[in-house]
Amino acid sequence: MSSGLLRLLDRLVILFIYANVLFPRIALASIQISKLLFIAILLVYAGYSIHRPPKIPTKFIYYFVASFSMICALGVIGLVLGNQLEDIAEFIFSLLILLLIPVFCVLLERNSIERYIRHVVYAAVLLAAYVVLLYGYFSQFPTWNPAATLLSENPLLGTTIVYPQTGLRIAVVMSGWLCVAAVIAYSRLLLNRSFWNAAALALLIFALFINQFLGLWLATLAGIGLITFSHLKLKIRTLVVPIVLLVVGVSVAAYFLEDIFIEKTASITQKGAQALDALELFSSNMVFGKGLGFRYMASQFPSVSTALSGEGSVYLEATYPMILSSTGLLGAMFYGFIFLFYPMWFLTSPRKTLMTWLLFACYASVLVAAIGNPYLWGGGLGLFIVCILAASMEVGARAQSKG
Repeated sequence: MSSGLLRLLDRLVILFIYANVLFPRIALASIQISKLLFIAILLVYAGYSIHRPPKIPTKFIYYFVASFSMICALGVIGLVLGNQLEDIAEFIFSLLILLLIPVFCVLLERNSIERYIRHVVYAAVLLAAYVVLLYGYFSQFPTWNPAATLLSENPLLGTTIVYPQTGLRIAVVMSGWLCVAAVIAYSRLLLNRSFWNAAALALLIFALFINQFLGLWLATLAGIGLITFSHLKLKIRTLVVPIVLLVVGVSVAAYFLEDIFIEKTASITQKGAQALDALELFSSNMVFGKGLGFRYMASQFPSVSTALSGEGSVYLEATYPMILSSTGLLGAMFYGFIFLFYPMWFLTSPRKTLMTWLLFACYASVLVAAIGNPYLWGGGLGLFIVCILAASMEVGARAQSKG
């Protein structure tokens, strides 16, 4: 019975990975597929725990209780300051993905972490191939505006793919997976110079390039830099081919960067203005900010009006200034604990493996990308990487203590 539940749990986690990467916005009965799978994972884990109670890491218990208490405290402050409960609830519920840490701890006792990392790459390569094919098709028919047709005839495309006038773009959280997968593919290429690894890396980099997310380019380079640093103990000749390929790719891309930077100037200026607006709000209440769940009205903040045509309210794209303006210094300390607890444990750990270095590099790339887009709010990306890193370290520490 327990082995059957464990196999089911394994399959559900893999499906959850594909749903997060490929279908983050597709809903069934008004609930996103990824959320339905997440609920199913927790139910199966609960059933498995009844038949065979697992040993939940003490460090995780303290971390989860502390994190949830912190976010709930920020939520209470947000309510007192007049923010809407449904807006606050978004941030509280996003932390529930941390419950995947004990799930992964159970799975990693039976399966290698490579199994789940591999499926992240597979899903992202499928997404990259999809984007590249669309780019190639629409580049041949530049006068056809597909937006209305896709929205009315194909809800899958309509909810996941966006086509601005300047090029092909996909939903923000989806594009973040391309960055993470590119870092993983680069790491695998260092260890195994196979055609598949090289082709996967090339496809992912090209998909990132045509999406024109400048923050993701920088995040990918940051992750690759950390991976290269972690592999310095290997023979130098194993680093030559991947680095040469990377330099050639960046050089070719640089030929086209001038026009893209001109197009991105307006976006960079707007995000800079958002950061200034956020810091101005922060200066008015440096302890608590405007409260968790605070939304920025386009009529009051010109920096957000371009995306809303002067109407409605949104959260800022500049993640870190938004944390300060919304939750103040108290929230900055709380979120610092939530986002950095396990990464700091990794950095202070005396024994680091190439796999934990890879997971840390993936998460570091998300932290860099979050400068300009709210990847950390999407539990399907940033905190998911934290869950895998945490479980890998917890299982490793347990094995070390037994040894």
